[in-house]
Amino acid sequence: MAATLPLLDTLPSIDPATGKVLRSFERTSPLAVPQLVAKARAAQQSWAKRPAIERCAQVAEFKDENIGDERTADRRGGARIGEASG
Repeated sequence: MAATLPLLDTLPSIDPATGKVLRSFERTSPLAVPQLVAKARAAQQSWAKRPAIERCAQVAEFKDENIGDERTADRRGGARIGEASG
C-alpha cells in the first residue's frame, strides 16, 4: 500500500540540482478556481487587444527579469534550456 503524503498549505519549488527550496507557493482552494479562471480570461482579452510588438516587448522583459540567460538557466532548473527542450 502506497504511503499518503500529508496535505500542505504550501507547495515548495525545489531546485533539482541542489534539492534547495527556492520558494513556496500557497495552495489555491478548489472553490476559488472558477473566479480565478474568469479573472484570467478577462486579462487575456485585454492582453489580446495590445499590439503584438508591445506584447513581445513585455514578454522579453519578463524573461530577462525572471529567467535570465540560458547559460545560467541550469542554476534555476537543473538543466540548460537547450538540454531541457531537446
